[in-house]
Amino acid sequence: MEIDLSKLLALPAAERLELAEMLWQSVGYAATNEAPLSSAEQADVNERLNEYKAEGEPAEGRPVDEVLSGLRRKTWPGR
Repeated sequence: MEIDLSKLLALPAAERLELAEMLWQSVGYAATNEAPLSSAEQADVNERLNEYKAEGEPAEGRPVDEVLSGLRRKTWPGR
C-alpha cells in the first residue's frame, strides 16, 4: 500500500488529529492525553512528583521569555 503523505499533510488540522488518534488506537493504545510509559519512565515520573510534593508551595517562577531565551542559548549557541 502506498500512502501519499502530502495529501495527508494537506488535510485540516482537526482531520489530521482524528487520523492520528485512529492510528494510535489501531496499535492498541487508548485515545488519551497520556503516552504509555515504560516502568522506568513511570518510576522517574513518580519520583519527580514526590519531590515536587515534598517541597511544599512552589517557589516563585521565572518569566517565560527568560526561560525560553535560556533554552535557546543552550540549544543554539552563537545565535
